[in-house]
Amino acid sequence: MDEPASALDPIATSQIEDLIDDLAEEFTVIIVTHNMQQAARISDQTAVFLTGGELVEFDDTQQVFENPESQRVEDYITGKFG
Repeated sequence: MDEPASALDPIATSQIEDLIDDLAEEFTVIIVTHNMQQAARISDQTAVFLTGGELVEFDDTQQVFENPESQRVEDYITGKFG
C-alpha cells in the first residue's frame, strides 16, 4: 500500500489502520509512508530508505524508532532531516 491514509482525517485513518491490522493476520502487508507516527503505530518491522532509494536500516519497528543503528535514521525519524 502506498500512503494508504494520505490526506484522511484521524477517524478514517484509524479505520484504515484497523483494516491493515486485520489483514496482517492472514497476509503480509507492506506499506510505504512518510508518516513516521503511522509507521511506528502499525508496523512490526521497518525499513528506512533515504536519498536515492538506499536501504539504510531494517529491523523490528521498536528497535528502529527507539534505538536506530544509523545516525541518519535517527535524524530522519526525529525530524532533524527530511
